[in-house]
Amino acid sequence: MLRRRQPPLLTLRPSPLLPPPLLLAPPPQSQQPPDLQSGKRSGGAFLYCKRFLQHYRIMKVKFRDCYEEWAENQILHAQTLQRVISADVDIKQAVERELQRYKTYYTVSMVPSKALHVSKIMMPAWKPPLENAVMWLGEWRPSALLSFVLLCHDTHAISLPPHHVGFVKELVRISHINERILDDELADCQVMSGSFPALFVGPAREEFVACVGKNLERMKSVVAKAQRVRFEAVEALVERLLTWKNAALFFVLLARFQHRFHGAAISRMSNLGDV
Repeated sequence: MLRRRQPPLLTLRPSPLLPPPLLLAPPPQSQQPPDLQSGKRSGGAFLYCKRFLQHYRIMKVKFRDCYEEWAENQILHAQTLQRVISADVDIKQAVERELQRYKTYYTVSMVPSKALHVSKIMMPAWKPPLENAVMWLGEWRPSALLSFVLLCHDTHAISLPPHHVGFVKELVRISHINERILDDELADCQVMSGSFPALFVGPAREEFVACVGKNLERMKSVVAKAQRVRFEAVEALVERLLTWKNAALFFVLLARFQHRFHGAAISRMSNLGDV
């Protein structure tokens, strides 16, 4: 089956009047987990399965802990930013620290380093079903984060100049295009994996397993790109459109909204009970 060539992701640069975006350095290589395939050479299928399940549980706990630490710190940092805004001192430094925290979370902590991590990011078990239903590859859509600023502007929580409103709308349009590109890449992976019958024996089975592994690697790349596009959406807002005070307000309002939405999703799940 021929694979479609996907167009490159667009840069979040809506107008030549805006300064160029900062070039992001590639994320540092995280410590690689143990080679799961080594079980085949040093103990057979049983040891391989044992190491696989151990690593699966370790990574599930790792990503859950990263998310819980992120969510807890998000509220604490929002309270700190609110005090900084009220005092009107050191707003720039506080916003830069918060932006760096977003960068670490999206481009380092929650990026899969192995193919088996993909499911943990795409459908996180630590989020309730209602929250997962509106997520895109495990997190908020970049276009949704940008549209949140327009919502804040419409409700007079954040004041934007008229020409900046147009720039934000252009960023939303570019983000929609990037999301569709990544959706197409993900769909290609699913089509290639589903082009084989479920059960094979002999060489055909090895071909099927190799194809699934290859497509999981491609899905891992798609998830990493999605996390990077999310951060670039926030970075474009903070560094090229919003004032430092408005950027601080954006982080505060976004943290409150996400915290309340998460709480409402948990409450809804508890009201429904077990199915």
